[in-house]
Amino acid sequence: VDFLVDCKGFTNEQIFDHVFPVFVYAQAPCLLILGMFSERCGYKLGLLLGAVCSLTTVTLTLLAQTLLLQQLSQACTTINFAEACVAGLGSSPVAQVTVALAFSSDTLITALGLHAMPPAQSQLASHATK
Repeated sequence: VDFLVDCKGFTNEQIFDHVFPVFVYAQAPCLLILGMFSERCGYKLGLLLGAVCSLTTVTLTLLAQTLLLQQLSQACTTINFAEACVAGLGSSPVAQVTVALAFSSDTLITALGLHAMPPAQSQLASHATK
């Protein structure tokens, strides 16, 4: 947060209302989609996608000056996170769905904190729920 505020010139409200929610609300769909993608196309390709998204996240965070590109950075973070979760599950579809639901329920707690708290208190609420 400090980097985006101090170095990039974003406000706390922009970060908490428009950037972080992209990561939070995209986790459940990404886990489901990437689980199916990895099962169909192979885990190596899924891991490669995760690595590309990780590199894209760092590049966008450091170089992007617009809110839209910072949101894209969060989307890439979500894809990388989801692929890392899926890659460790093996080939059992039941295990993939179970872990996806568990991660999604954890995400809902953070989403509730972001939605229910004023922007100035969102970071504290997010850390308190972890």
